[in-house]
Amino acid sequence: MLNIIIEKTERIGMEYLTGLGFPEDQVKPLLEQARKDLETEFTRLEELRTAPDPNAEKLDKALHAIKGLLFNLGNHELAERLEAIRHEQDVDRMLRDLDTVLREAAR
Repeated sequence: MLNIIIEKTERIGMEYLTGLGFPEDQVKPLLEQARKDLETEFTRLEELRTAPDPNAEKLDKALHAIKGLLFNLGNHELAERLEAIRHEQDVDRMLRDLDTVLREAAR
């Protein structure tokens, strides 16, 4: 599921950044680094989500990092949905909403 989100974000990022005037040869290395960063942050998020007692503050930080990467790559819709989850006060609700958002983003 997360690989699908990353791949979609790469496609969006290529279109978004070249649309801003960046040449493709400059965008490719940015996308390679962004992929690594997204993989790292999504791995961290998965560890937090599946922890026996998920920590809301750590979830918030992980979501913030992912949101920033997504936004910079032009995946604004998913970035905004993750930002909305960050404002949820109940961890169980946060996790349910996150599951829904990630499932929908991977379609």
